[in-house]
Amino acid sequence: MDVEYNVIGKLLGTNLNNSLERLKSAPFQSVDRAQFVGETSNGEQLEVKFKFEDLDYLLRVPQAGFNGDFSADFRLKNVIVPETGLYAAEMLDAMRMRNVCLFLSQTFCGKASMEKCTEVYGNCNVFNGGSDYEVIEEKWMTCVCDKGVLVEEKNFTK
Repeated sequence: MDVEYNVIGKLLGTNLNNSLERLKSAPFQSVDRAQFVGETSNGEQLEVKFKFEDLDYLLRVPQAGFNGDFSADFRLKNVIVPETGLYAAEMLDAMRMRNVCLFLSQTFCGKASMEKCTEVYGNCNVFNGGSDYEVIEEKWMTCVCDKGVLVEEKNFTK
């Protein structure tokens, strides 16, 4: 059996510039949970890299969102975490997901939502009696936070 992980998130907020400054500020860097890594811009979007509880994330913000309200996407960079041999998405459990969602919603004074889908691939029977290799189970975790308050959290299997 093979397993595939997808981790995506959405961030809605206001005053992006102040929020980015908070993300870069010393208080977050000193608590060893969140650390600003860097940012790049390609003219259309700003990419902000940050580390939270030893996992790397990428936040993509459209440049049009600099003034006033903004909407951004973020994702976990699914790379192998040093000294563990595990992919980052494997290490993202419900508590870590809740923590990063709370952190982002508080930092950006808005709403953050995140979901992780784990697809398990394996052999399954098909109508004609043969077999096929496809998704045999999906596990979902979702989390929604608003201004540092947990609003919704769900775990379910399809």
